[in-house]
Order: sequence, then structure tokens, then C-alpha cells
Amino acid sequence: MNQQRFETGYAAYQAGDWASAASLLGDAKAPGEVNGRIDHLRGNALMKLGRYDDAAQAYAEALPARHKYCRLCLYRKAFSTGHRLYR
Repeated sequence: MNQQRFETGYAAYQAGDWASAASLLGDAKAPGEVNGRIDHLRGNALMKLGRYDDAAQAYAEALPARHKYCRLCLYRKAFSTGHRLYR
């Protein structure tokens, strides 16, 4: 994990700068790295941007590193936004 990218991305996330957060958090992981926290936060930022398919992918990448809650969170978020998963 690129700690500097993560910290900058997390700061952008906390400030509500969703586009910067999604980009920086995406850059924080090495290719093939599993990091549920990064993927979950990135998914949240992408949801705020209305990029639901990208958010679903980020949440799916978080699943191997997270417990069952993350899967439930994905479905709850998709449902609450009217994502095509529930149409």
C-alpha cells in the first residue's frame, strides 16, 4: 500500500472531495493487492459520484478482505440508490 496516497485520499474522503478520494484511494493499492478498507472507502466515494457500477466493483474487490457485513452494505447501498441491481 502506498501510505501517502492512502492518507491523502482519506483526507479528501473526510473533506467530501469524492472525485479526488476515489482517484487517490484507487492509486493507493498495488496491483493485485487486497485491502478491504481502501476498496470500501473508494466504493463509498464512487457511490457519492453516482458511479454505481464502479462502486459495485470496488465493493466486490473489498469482499475477500471483509466479513459478511460488506456484502450486506453493498446491497443496502445499491437498493437505497435505485441501482439496476434492484430494478
